[in-house]
Amino acid sequence: MKRETLHEVICQVSPQAVVELCSKLVGIPSTSGREEKIAHFLSDLLKSLGYDIVTTDDMGNVVGRQMFNPGGKRLLFESQMDHVDVRDAIEWSFYPYGGIVNNGHLCGRGAVDAKGSLAAMIIAASELKRHAKFLGLSGELAVACVVNQEVAEGVASSKVHELFEPDGVVIGEASNLNIKRANVEELSLSSRFKEKVPIPLFRFRE
Repeated sequence: MKRETLHEVICQVSPQAVVELCSKLVGIPSTSGREEKIAHFLSDLLKSLGYDIVTTDDMGNVVGRQMFNPGGKRLLFESQMDHVDVRDAIEWSFYPYGGIVNNGHLCGRGAVDAKGSLAAMIIAASELKRHAKFLGLSGELAVACVVNQEVAEGVASSKVHELFEPDGVVIGEASNLNIKRANVEELSLSSRFKEKVPIPLFRFRE
């Protein structure tokens, strides 16, 4: 059986799948404290994509977990599903919940902060699971769709970390396509890539 590389798996992922999912997420209004509708959508989506375990905690965070071979570490992908209010939609140059693609940009409230990242993480974890036996992966990967980050940042995240206890965390926040390293207490995270991976560029806009 041929063993695939991460490069080969990434090249098989359609950027359009991420764009289409992000557009659907943008189309569901989810201001802080009112994330119930998008939470139900995401829970059903993760189950339909074959996540091994899908749970919703008492704060409303939706977490999908992918189990690989035993003996590895736990990695958490985390991104918020809430956004700030639109206020007056008439002042927008496009419908804020349309998820419209215009000149290579997906436009809408929450597209940048942070439904674009959330869509990418969900698709990435799904594809890694689908190719897991060819990649020889071990450990566990979770995608956390967290609530109420715009008004109480870190509170919902703490609940997820308490229940999942990750060894490492990747946060899906806007960073102008740059990888930022964070230090939390004694934990230091870094990324190293053994080969160049061509990733098609698609920008999100609010």
